[in-house]
Amino acid sequence: MFWLNRNRMKLVFVVMVAVIVLGGGNAKADFTMDAVRAEDLPNTGKGESFSNDGLRLYIGTSKLADGYGSYDIGVVERESLDAPWGEPVNLGPNINTSNMEGWPTVSPDDLELYFGRDDGTNWYPMRSTRASKDDPWGPAIEYTGIFPDDFSSDGLTKYTYWSGGYGGNDIWVTTRATIDDDWGEPVNLGPNVNNSNNQNNPSISSDGLALFFQDYSPYRLKMSIRSTKDDPWGPAVDLGPPVNGSWWVVFPEISPDGSTLYCNRGGGHGFTQVSIKPFVDFTEDGMVDIDDLVCMIEYWGTDNSLCDIGPMPWGDGVVDVEDLVVLSEHLFEEVDDPTLLAHWKLDEEEGKTAYDSAGINDGTVIGLPQWRPEDGAVDGALELNGATFIAFDPVLNPADGPFSMLVWVKGGGPGQVIASSGRTNWLMADAATGA
Repeated sequence: MFWLNRNRMKLVFVVMVAVIVLGGGNAKADFTMDAVRAEDLPNTGKGESFSNDGLRLYIGTSKLADGYGSYDIGVVERESLDAPWGEPVNLGPNINTSNMEGWPTVSPDDLELYFGRDDGTNWYPMRSTRASKDDPWGPAIEYTGIFPDDFSSDGLTKYTYWSGGYGGNDIWVTTRATIDDDWGEPVNLGPNVNNSNNQNNPSISSDGLALFFQDYSPYRLKMSIRSTKDDPWGPAVDLGPPVNGSWWVVFPEISPDGSTLYCNRGGGHGFTQVSIKPFVDFTEDGMVDIDDLVCMIEYWGTDNSLCDIGPMPWGDGVVDVEDLVVLSEHLFEEVDDPTLLAHWKLDEEEGKTAYDSAGINDGTVIGLPQWRPEDGAVDGALELNGATFIAFDPVLNPADGPFSMLVWVKGGGPGQVIASSGRTNWLMADAATGA
């Protein structure tokens, strides 16, 4: 059995086979996510905000030296996008006080800093400015406008959240014609993004095509995408594992180059960086090569989501030179798909172990299944009959978030159980036809 994705049937297997992948939470099939603790950054706790060039990250944290209160706002810098982050620096008494400061948002020109101040009774929106990036921040004053949780890269759109829409809090947007104009009336982003839960903490990609936000259902990160800035937002999707799980997740912040999503996760995960990588092995043969280039050419000029991988991982709604540039960066690379958690081929001729070729989740053969050397995907397969089966330790818990199980079967009868967990049947053949 060979693992299948991208809606194309490749191989048919003779017997039951189970494959578990992280498929349910991805917005599109053309990129993958991998979450690890941000070891070179302090735990934020109260949000973070990127400068437009990606070289500064403003953080609300309790981990700053010479702090003024329980939480202060600081900044970490790096010399280039590939360089490590430096030590965090406290922004000083013009910003921080003995109260709690956090929830920073910096303007695209890096000359305005918005943040929240909590005195234990009330929360105050604050604003500080400076004349240039090299100047210190001026004394903060209370801000009376619509608090920005994020700006578009051109500074003409402001994303925020508050009540009065579809549920508790919704994501709203307000725009202006130029940076010298007043902000217009806020507009609700609609039911594709908002629902009866609380939607908070929006973060917009620099190309304006991907929106990340927090959904209290409870505290999971979601994403909505659109092909162009003039298109409506598509239906929001849960990011799923490895970002979401049984823990809470808050304060998403997408990097300006679209390669990394930062967030804060519970369950001992702490401040987390999520790498976002385009999936460029269109033919799924483990290698990015000329076959993948031919596949892209086949869909040239269309909106095929498989080959629409640029700019940034989520694409722009058309397969064109932007996608070719991304593909060329990965040509002749071997591909290790991080979404594949377990893959049981069941092609062993003997022994009691069903080996997992993608990880360490080996199964155990129960009974004496028949070996069929002429059947299967490659050089034979096991035939299971109900009394003979394969037992596996649990790989994923559905309560932790969505995932996919793909099974190739040949034969079987109406209503036959294909895969089960405890007393719960996950996959069964059709009761009437056996399909």
